[in-house]
Amino acid sequence: MMVVVVPQASVTWRGWSDYRGTAGFRTPSPAVPPAHASRPVVPKPCAPVGCCKNAGFVWEWPVYKSKLREEVPKCDEHPDQNLNVYCNSCEQVICTTCSVLDHEKHSLTGLPEAVEKCKKKVTEMVQKSEKRKTELSTTIEEMSKSRKDLDTMFAYTQKKISKKAQQEITKLKQEVAKIKKEEQKLLKETSTIYKDKLKAFEAVQATNRKELTQTEHKLEEVNQLMNQASCYEILELQQKLLHNLSELSGKQPQQVPDRLTFMDFEEGDRSLGRLILEEEPKAAEKPTPRPPRSCVKEKWELKSEATNIGVTQTYISHVAALFNNKILGCGYPRGITFTSSGDLVVAAGESVQVYHRV
Repeated sequence: MMVVVVPQASVTWRGWSDYRGTAGFRTPSPAVPPAHASRPVVPKPCAPVGCCKNAGFVWEWPVYKSKLREEVPKCDEHPDQNLNVYCNSCEQVICTTCSVLDHEKHSLTGLPEAVEKCKKKVTEMVQKSEKRKTELSTTIEEMSKSRKDLDTMFAYTQKKISKKAQQEITKLKQEVAKIKKEEQKLLKETSTIYKDKLKAFEAVQATNRKELTQTEHKLEEVNQLMNQASCYEILELQQKLLHNLSELSGKQPQQVPDRLTFMDFEEGDRSLGRLILEEEPKAAEKPTPRPPRSCVKEKWELKSEATNIGVTQTYISHVAALFNNKILGCGYPRGITFTSSGDLVVAAGESVQVYHRV
């Protein structure tokens, strides 16, 4: 076993003893000397008064004096022999006696050659370490540059995202403003159309109210005449009364067209939508075929029977029967007309009959 003896090193500090205890300077502990220190050097004439006018800083390096450089180590097993041979097999320094007795078959080398070989290996390892150090430094610099690139790209990406988001928000605001504008336009148009339709309704209502007032007045006059006049006066005014009542009953209330009551809104894909003022006709539907009538004789159902009508001569003519067995009689038709709503008005004898379209 090789024991490495580290000799005690003596440290010498230049000019340090002259300034021990001087104010403004701290004396280091003698047990733990610093690796290097800088201390002011003041000329001796100024030292007693602590003058620092011409003081300067000098790097003081500790000086190590090793006894290994002055003395040749002795062999532990052979104290009288110097260590002057290096065993490559055991990798230790030995003396000549040990090389003959214990290391005769080993690879032996002189100390100068062994030292040179060791220095060469150390130099190679140092070069590799220096290369590794350079690679690490280069890598660190490249990583720092890459980190800066990452920071730049991160900030740039965030800026692009915010910019795009702001653009979309602006587009949405413009789209909302456009929709609001279109909404106000449609609402204004709807309000105008509604007012126009309302005027038409009010006009028709006013006409119907006027006709109602006139009809009530005329009926009141007729009822008063029938209650207060004599039979001679009634018979004398019969034709006039019947004519006036016929005209009165022939008048139909004014109706507003169905299109005035219709208003709708249709949504659009590219725009908000459009107003629909008239009901659009649906797709033509095939008419439902009428069920075929049976050729078998059917029995008629008696609805009403006229027996004793009165002292005056009465007759019934122009009797019609519908397919649902409903019997209609209109007497002598003198005038036939149609109203705007499609109803059939027939003036027959002393009465006026109105047939509504089903």
